[in-house]
Amino acid sequence: MSLSLQDATVGGIPALETATTKYANIVLRAIAFIVDELVLVPFAALAYFLISHGTTNWICGGISVFAYGQAMAFYNRCILMGVTGQSWGKLLTGTRLVSERTGEPLGVGRTIVRDMCHAADFVLVIGAFFPIFDRRRQSLADKIAGSVVVNVRRVPTQGRSSLPR
Repeated sequence: MSLSLQDATVGGIPALETATTKYANIVLRAIAFIVDELVLVPFAALAYFLISHGTTNWICGGISVFAYGQAMAFYNRCILMGVTGQSWGKLLTGTRLVSERTGEPLGVGRTIVRDMCHAADFVLVIGAFFPIFDRRRQSLADKIAGSVVVNVRRVPTQGRSSLPR
């Protein structure tokens, strides 16, 4: 008898949704997104500077810098988050993107789908409001990809130091 992803439940509740599950709030999600996007700023600024000089060599250099920045963003938002569940922004905020069924990272493919759905969310201006009202704090893209963002930062227990000895 094997256990499939659809059967991953605890008492009829999806495996991830237990009493200890802490879904990430909108503030943590927004901070993680801003950090992930700020990674692009130096590349975009340098690319703009190079392209604005107007000569062929400078323009080619600017396009190369911009492409490198996009590759870094793709690595951070799709590959790193797909494999580990955390982009640089999520690592900083102590949140993780996981499958709502298994609690494991989504994988690169589903993370790419989720990011493409986020692009549609922003165009339609509805995706940002879903986590505010949703019980699991899922965006529309999270619902489509079957993912949730959980808070994984450990809260120190009362009376015990969280510092290493």
